[in-house]
Amino acid sequence: MFKKNILILIGLVYVSIITFGSLTSSDNISMLDFKHLDKVIHLITYAILCLIIFLIFETFKTKASIWFAFLFPTAYGIFIEILQLMITTSREFSLLDILSNTVGILIMTALISLKKQFIVKKLEAYMLFL
Repeated sequence: MFKKNILILIGLVYVSIITFGSLTSSDNISMLDFKHLDKVIHLITYAILCLIIFLIFETFKTKASIWFAFLFPTAYGIFIEILQLMITTSREFSLLDILSNTVGILIMTALISLKKQFIVKKLEAYMLFL
């Protein structure tokens, strides 16, 4: 159970970082001169979240772990955008952010589907290591 809790802790820390980063002002963060860098960051961030959620549910041998890996980050991304609209003054609701999140999630879901057996073997090896 301890090993499973480590993955849950990683997931909670990651979600906390996303939440903090999404709801605080980004005015002081200098961005590289790349027009859509924030969309790339959304894509990568939510792809990683998708993988973490998959790993958590897979450790509990959940049959629908891929679906949870798709649904949770998608709902969470929409929820964060709504929070930006409702409770922040420095952030705004963006359909393009939701689209970028979803594309990242879909890419990771497809990769997980294609390489699920490999990922599960690596996860099992990791769980034995701890």
